[in-house]
Amino acid sequence: MPFRLLIIFLFILTVSFFVFQDDFKNLYTNSVVHPPSNLLKTAPLKTTSNFNGEFKTASSSTVKSITKNVSAPAPLKVVEKISEIRQSNLTSLGIIVWTNIQRTLNNFSQLKENEKLNQAALAKARDIIKNQYFAHNSPFGVGPAELAEQAGYDYLEIGENLAMGNFEDDKAVVEAWMNSSGHRANILNSKYKEIGAAVLKGIYQGSEVWVAVQEFGRPVSDCPQVDENLKSMIDSGKSEIEQLSAVLNAKKSEIESTNRYDSSFNQKVEEYNKLVEQYNSLIVQLKEMIADYNNQVFLLN
Repeated sequence: MPFRLLIIFLFILTVSFFVFQDDFKNLYTNSVVHPPSNLLKTAPLKTTSNFNGEFKTASSSTVKSITKNVSAPAPLKVVEKISEIRQSNLTSLGIIVWTNIQRTLNNFSQLKENEKLNQAALAKARDIIKNQYFAHNSPFGVGPAELAEQAGYDYLEIGENLAMGNFEDDKAVVEAWMNSSGHRANILNSKYKEIGAAVLKGIYQGSEVWVAVQEFGRPVSDCPQVDENLKSMIDSGKSEIEQLSAVLNAKKSEIESTNRYDSSFNQKVEEYNKLVEQYNSLIVQLKEMIADYNNQVFLLN
């Protein structure tokens, strides 16, 4: 009798299992603790797709693209007979002094003497006598811009005044320029910050003459400069972000291939999310540096 009851019990149990097997599965599933659905952050991939890493640069080509202005009014001869040269003694310093006097009288700031501009002015005066011409561009095509560059003067604005004649003194040379609208405009140009000058007595077309040269300049240093250290920091930050992005992509693939019930799953997700925070923080810092750098480039241009 007991044996028959055991057989009947086992039969009922077997039938019940097949009839209610879905309920058994649900009971097991509900008893397993799953990681929260929001535990795996996907911010890095989204951030990566939105961040293009492009920014302006202030390379040498950018600086060179700045418009460099040259002002060179027609050379000035002030005598009818240049053979009748007076026994005067002109000086480059006197030309600069009287130029600044005229600027002061007209409410402009004084110009600072620049040795490189002095060199350019002297080279011009010597070239006029040597090659027997009187023009801003030499027979070989060398003008004020080339003279400044040859002297190593990096400029934004350059101007040149030329004069030839029988001048009583330095004051007379500057007054002659002031009586000519183009030369006066150079002398009273508010953009110029520096000056160089040269005077030279020599033989021109068979007669002894004075040649006077003024070189005006506005140096590149007069403009706000770009912080090259900031550029290096941006390049370094961009490289770090690219490396971190590769690490994050690799870790994400590793997590996606890991069983969620594996004991290491939660640890991998936690490590991943910490790297996400670091990654996003670096991007914020980089964008701020890029904005600062681009503003410097804008001001320079």
